[in-house]
Amino acid sequence: MLVQSGNDAALALARYVGENSYRPDDDTQAIDPVDNFVLMMNARASSLGCTATNFVNPHGLTTEGHYSSAYDLYLIFNELIKYPQFLEIIRQDSVTITYNTAEGEVKSRTVTSTDQYLTKGYSTPDNVSVLGGKTGSTASAGKCLILYAENADGNPFIAIIMGAEDSDILYGTMSELLKITNS
Repeated sequence: MLVQSGNDAALALARYVGENSYRPDDDTQAIDPVDNFVLMMNARASSLGCTATNFVNPHGLTTEGHYSSAYDLYLIFNELIKYPQFLEIIRQDSVTITYNTAEGEVKSRTVTSTDQYLTKGYSTPDNVSVLGGKTGSTASAGKCLILYAENADGNPFIAIIMGAEDSDILYGTMSELLKITNS
């Protein structure tokens, strides 16, 4: 889900967690597990100080009323990088997943990161190390990228670009932003 955008995985995870977690609303009301998970997402975002975010689904695809700001994404990402497991996942250029089919057959699938700095589709500026990141794109949001990186002095930082028209603009703009970190 984090290495290669897996909207189906986000939905499956939301369904599982939403079914097996406390609902923040009245327990007597039936609520869809995915909707419950989205309520939990919004509650957690709010607890992190997000004021310009409203989740409507767990995967981020365009849906009316679903939005976030760069600053709110920073707040969320800044919380996530506190977890070593998250950092381990977002720094991988690919990962092989082994799973069982409904028929019980064991299968494997390798997925490649959508972060083209990690896959060497684009080069990072000199003296900047990308420690991991996450891409996202929809017709309404454009191409987006949030990175956790380190400058020449070893200082970590988070950089965000949202709304790029294409990958060349996204990575070109991000590279210019990354260069500033060594100024």
